[in-house]
Amino acid sequence: MQTQRSLPKPQKTVLRIPSEALIAGQKVLAYNPTTQTIEYRAVTSGESNWNWTEIKTGLSVGDQILLDTAHANNLVGKQVLVRHD
Repeated sequence: MQTQRSLPKPQKTVLRIPSEALIAGQKVLAYNPTTQTIEYRAVTSGESNWNWTEIKTGLSVGDQILLDTAHANNLVGKQVLVRHD
């Protein structure tokens, strides 16, 4: 008797961010290292759950985003200093 096994489907590599960082499902607060300011960045999201959201366009690996979006309008355009502790 022969048994057949199916191989698992290869997982695609995706960029994902904490879902709480997404504002209105279409933008994030991102750090712009050139101007050292916080800015809105438009993104295209994909699959998501309560914890994570796939980002299809608008961010790259290594981009720095803010998770706390409660005071977004007060932060946009402000110059910030990023600490690497």
